[in-house]
Amino acid sequence: MQKEERELKGPCSYERYNKISISCQQNYFKIIKIQIYLLLSIAIISLLPSFSESKIETIKRVFELILIIIVLSIMIWQYYQNYIKGWQNARYLAESILNNAWLFVWKYEPFNEEKKATEKFLDMVENLEKEFDLKPFLYLFSSQEDEISDWMTEFRDRETDIKKNNYMKYRLDDQIKWYSNKAAFNEKQSTQWFRAGVLLMIAGAIFTIFSIIDMLPNVSFLGFFTTASATVFLGHWRKGTMSLKLLML
Repeated sequence: MQKEERELKGPCSYERYNKISISCQQNYFKIIKIQIYLLLSIAIISLLPSFSESKIETIKRVFELILIIIVLSIMIWQYYQNYIKGWQNARYLAESILNNAWLFVWKYEPFNEEKKATEKFLDMVENLEKEFDLKPFLYLFSSQEDEISDWMTEFRDRETDIKKNNYMKYRLDDQIKWYSNKAAFNEKQSTQWFRAGVLLMIAGAIFTIFSIIDMLPNVSFLGFFTTASATVFLGHWRKGTMSLKLLML
C-alpha cells in the first residue's frame, strides 16, 4: 500500500519509515510476480505433449524441475527476507510518528512544555523505534535531515483556528483522499483479476470439450488453465489481503 506524496515533508523519521514501507511493499509484490510467471511457465511446459524422442522429453522434464527448484528457492528466500514484516511495521511506525507530530503542533502532552517539547518528541521516536525490529530494512532508506520539520514549529506557534484549518487540510483531507483513492483502486483491481481468473477457467472448459470431440489434440488443457486461474487468484488474494491489513493500520 504505497503512500502518495504529501504536500508537507517530514518529520524525518516519518519520511524514512514511509520510504522503507514502500520499498518493502514493492519488493514483496515483485517476488509475487516472479513466482506467478514461473508457475505459469511450468503450466505451459506441462501443456506440451510428450515427445517421442527420449532426449527431448528428458530436457523438458529437467527444465520443469529447474523451474520448480527456482520457485522453491524464491519462496525460502522470501520467507527469510520477510518483506511483509518490514512493510507492516514501517507503515505503522511512520503513521504513529506523524500522529505524534500533530500532537506536537497542538501542544498536547507530552509536548506541551516549550523547552522540553523537542526533546520529548525525539524520545518518542526513539521509544517507538525500539518497539519494532526494523534494522534489517534500514538500508533501504537513510536521511540526515532534521527530525523536527519547519511546518511543525511554524504551525505550533499559530492561532487555534489556523491550526485547525491546517490539520483539516494537511491531515484529515490527505487521509480521506488517500483512502478513497485506494478503495477505488482495489475495487477496480479486484474486478479485473476476478474476470481474468473466470475467463481462464471457461477457456479451460472449452478447450477440454474441443479435445474430447477430437477438434483439438488430446492435451491437458483443463489442468493448464486451472493452474493458471489458481495462480492468478492466489497472487491477487495475497495482494488484497496485505492491502486490507495495511488499510486497518
